[in-house]
Amino acid sequence: MTSPLDKLNLRPFEKRLVVGIAVVVFIVVNAVFVVPHFSDWGAVQQRMSEARQKLAKWQGVAAEEPKYKKLVDELQKEGQSVPAGNRKTSRFNPANNNWWTFYITWVPAIR
Repeated sequence: MTSPLDKLNLRPFEKRLVVGIAVVVFIVVNAVFVVPHFSDWGAVQQRMSEARQKLAKWQGVAAEEPKYKKLVDELQKEGQSVPAGNRKTSRFNPANNNWWTFYITWVPAIR
């Protein structure tokens, strides 16, 4: 089986020279494209730390879900539950005739 360098019909010194040039080119390419991104590692570690903190926080909140579900069930047993449509309040409610609050809060943001 022949190697790619054997197909070039090079003498041993010439083969060593080709390998040496390839190593130098590899080092230069790494220096140009890879080494400048070593500073990104600190930013990546910071983002990972923040993500881990968020995960721990939300896992703590999720762990409390059964407690809140039990509390909601107890409160629903005490009185009537609120229909789903009435649970949220809208910013613009024509029944209140507060069109001006909608205009003041939303229209300037659109302009």
